[in-house]
Amino acid sequence: MSIHKSLKLKNTLQRQRSVLTRWERIEKLTPREREVMNWVVEGLTNSQVAGHLGISSRTVEAHRANLMAKTKTSSIAELVQLVMLATA
Repeated sequence: MSIHKSLKLKNTLQRQRSVLTRWERIEKLTPREREVMNWVVEGLTNSQVAGHLGISSRTVEAHRANLMAKTKTSSIAELVQLVMLATA
């Protein structure tokens, strides 16, 4: 196998591993954290998410903090990027 083909294969494997790692980070979330994540990624505020789910905005804040920690994201933009790349 040529060096070019080997490097191409290595890059492909790294991308696949990266996607899997992203998906694994999302899979760590509880069903409720995933619900909150989906609404947050859609651009809803904590109050709006709380209204949709019938919970308090403080509870949404707690779920948001937990899901950000579990997915190792530090901003909503980073979370959106993670979700988009993991589901692509």
